[in-house]
Amino acid sequence: MDKLGLYMDQDLKTTISIVNFGRLEVGSKNEKILYLNNGSEQWPINNIKLDMELDQDLKIEHPVFLAPNETKSVLIYWNPKIERRTPLEQNIIFSGDLIIG
Repeated sequence: MDKLGLYMDQDLKTTISIVNFGRLEVGSKNEKILYLNNGSEQWPINNIKLDMELDQDLKIEHPVFLAPNETKSVLIYWNPKIERRTPLEQNIIFSGDLIIG
């Protein structure tokens, strides 16, 4: 759905393609705040969901509904476990139902 946009900033100036958590100590927790926007000027988007399988050390909180032109926060938490030996590589893909009518 091309009406959903993920941004680094609330002003919707910088789209996001890569989230860099930097170096983390194993067992520490890092949080990023991104912004999900409904680019439709007329129609709401309902049933927003992640279209992906999440890494076990990653948690994402996101809205399930956006009114026309509405923007809401997406919280991303990464908490690598002590046993982790590989870097995090995860695509974040959202989808939803554009409600026309």
